[in-house]
Amino acid sequence: MAYGDSLDEAVTELNETKKAWFSSCLRRNIRIPEPVNKKYSGKLLVRMPKSLHAHLAEEADEENVSLNLSL
Repeated sequence: MAYGDSLDEAVTELNETKKAWFSSCLRRNIRIPEPVNKKYSGKLLVRMPKSLHAHLAEEADEENVSLNLSL
């Protein structure tokens, strides 16, 4: 656990905590997992009631936007 009164202090504390954790794992022969670098498509499928879908489609029409708007 790490915390600080400012962002810089918190990051410094976090780095010290990370070093201590790595050191502890190495001393105890505990495997350190590799970093995870996942890529995300930006797509999300959401199931909803038909009535909510209709309401959202009507709102989108009123605002002249698509429900499938890409950002």
